[in-house]
Amino acid sequence: MAGFVGSWIGLTGAQFELGTALIGSLDYPDVFTSGNAAFRQSLVGGSTRQLDVTNNFVNHHDGAGQIGRDGTTLYFSFLMKLDSPGNAGSLSFGPNSSGSGNEARVSASGTDFAFRANGLDASMVIASDTNTHLFVIKFQFGTNDTVNFWMDPPDLGSEAGNPPTATVNVNAPGSVNFSHLTMLRGNTGGTLGHGVVFDELRFATGWGSELFTRTNTAAPLPDTPTHLAWNVSGTNLDLTWPSNYVGWVLQMQTNSSSTGLSTNWVDVSESVSNSQWRVPQQGAGAIFFRLSRPWLYSR
Repeated sequence: MAGFVGSWIGLTGAQFELGTALIGSLDYPDVFTSGNAAFRQSLVGGSTRQLDVTNNFVNHHDGAGQIGRDGTTLYFSFLMKLDSPGNAGSLSFGPNSSGSGNEARVSASGTDFAFRANGLDASMVIASDTNTHLFVIKFQFGTNDTVNFWMDPPDLGSEAGNPPTATVNVNAPGSVNFSHLTMLRGNTGGTLGHGVVFDELRFATGWGSELFTRTNTAAPLPDTPTHLAWNVSGTNLDLTWPSNYVGWVLQMQTNSSSTGLSTNWVDVSESVSNSQWRVPQQGAGAIFFRLSRPWLYSR
């Protein structure tokens, strides 16, 4: 799974499991199914994992190991399903691997879906059910952070047509910065099937495109490689590639000058919905880039 470093860490109870069978994936209109899902059955448990902040989120890195640079915006979408309305589960972002102090969260409490950021609960709650739901979180980082939440937005093509389901304004800089993603199942009720399922976890820098509207109605991605173009702008390196290659992923590796090119490629996950990328000035060493076609991707 691109965009992470290290392994999933089990919290109290059992870890979430990864189901790789396509039949186990969640289905939602106009959202592309990649063929896997994370689930926790009848037992309480959870998993957390660190995001690759310095490589995959370089434009959002706050300089202190967290995602949340002032003046930047980041979107995250995911699917969630309960096999019983009484199930409790949550997906959240936080600054550590403890599973506590989570700064932004979507949760099912056993009776309602609820939204929270930096200890502040949104006033809007929605009765929970067993349908598959699409959730979107929009982080706006700045002097006063704002977190918008959507549940089943009707227009996947344009943000303008979708008033947020809930909004939390946090009057403190850096209060919703994060470096870890955590999935939890909070009770033992509703033992049918997979209990709580999360699927299609995606980051993006804008609404639509990579966020959720991967459908098979547009032209397929090119199969033949292309070239990266580059230009130095001040202390930045600007990389560009053809617009019909949006969907290919920019990859990078940083090594010592004596090592040179190696095999430690990492995805710049936000680049998949773009045809350009700005690289801030790097320290000593050698940095390499390439454009890679995902093995499974349809637009």
